[in-house]
Amino acid sequence: MTEMGFFQAVTEAIADEMDQDPTVMLWGENVEDPYGGLLQQYAGLSTRFGDRVKDSPLAETAIVGAAMGAAMGGLRPVVDIQIADFSFVAMEEIVRAPRWRHTHGGAGDMRMPIVVKTLVGGYMGVGANHSQVPTGFWWHTPGLKIAFPTTPSDAYGLMRSAIRDDDVVMFCTHKLYAFEAGQVERKPVPFGRAAVRREGGDATIVALGYMTTIASQAADILAAEGVDVTIIDPRTLEPFDLDTVMGSVEETGRLVVVDEDHARSGAAAEICMQVREAAGPSTLSSSPRRVATGNAPLPDGPPELQLLPSAQGVADAVRATLA
Repeated sequence: MTEMGFFQAVTEAIADEMDQDPTVMLWGENVEDPYGGLLQQYAGLSTRFGDRVKDSPLAETAIVGAAMGAAMGGLRPVVDIQIADFSFVAMEEIVRAPRWRHTHGGAGDMRMPIVVKTLVGGYMGVGANHSQVPTGFWWHTPGLKIAFPTTPSDAYGLMRSAIRDDDVVMFCTHKLYAFEAGQVERKPVPFGRAAVRREGGDATIVALGYMTTIASQAADILAAEGVDVTIIDPRTLEPFDLDTVMGSVEETGRLVVVDEDHARSGAAAEICMQVREAAGPSTLSSSPRRVATGNAPLPDGPPELQLLPSAQGVADAVRATLA
C-alpha cells in the first residue's frame, strides 16, 4: 500500500499501464510538460514517455474522433476532455464509438479500447456549463462503460481496468476529490463490483461518485437518531452491480438512491426501477426514493446548493422510507 493523492493515483495507473503496454497513449489539452494538464496532474509523463503523450487542440470532437481511429489501428488511447460538460461537444463520437465494435463483428480484432477521462460535479459554484454529471445521457448508450471512483485506491484500480477494457469507458473523477489522499493498493479493480462503504440494517443508500461522501454525512446524522444505514458505492455505473444492491435491500426493505445528475430521467430513477422490478412482493417495506439535482440549470455561486443533493436531504429521504 502506498499513500497517494486521488489525481496522482489516476496518473500512476496510466503510467503503469504505459510501462507494460506500448500501445497505451495519452492525449488531451496541455497534457505535455511543462503544463502537465489541469492541476499538473500529468506532470512528467511526456518527458518520460515522449510522443506517446501528446497535446491536442481545444476540440473535443477531434480528440475523441482521433481516439476512435487510433483504437481501430491497434492503440489504446486515454483522452482527457477536462470537464464533463464538454462531452456534449463530442457526443456523436462518444455515442457512436461504443457501438462500432458490436456492429462490426463483436469480439475478435474489432476493438474500441478508449478511455475518456473527465472531471464531473458541482459544489464549487462554477455554474451550469462547468458543473454537470451527465450520467443519464451516458448510461443511455449501449456498450458505453462508466466508472466513478471515490477513493484513491479505486481511482488507481479502476483506471487500470479501464485501459485494459476493449470497450469505450467514461472515467469520471469529481472535482472535490482533487486534493483527497489515501492508501492505494496497486492492482486493477474489476468493473461491475460495488463496494459496501457502511453497513446498517434500517435502510440501503446507493450513492454514485461524490454522493458517497454526501451519503456518509447523512449516515452520521441518522446514526445520532438511532438509524443505521448501509451505503453502497457502485464504483461502475455500467456494468452495474445489481446483485449487491438487491442483497442489501432484501435485508433492509428500504432504498434511497443519490445521484448528482438531474433527477428527471436520471440514473437514480433507473436504479430505483431496476430494484423495484427485481424485488419480490414483500421485499420493499416502502417505495424507493431518489435524491438528485433539481431540474434546473445550476446557478453560479452559493445558490447552486439549493439544487444539489445535501446530507440533510438524504437523511430526510431515509426518514421518509421509515415513516
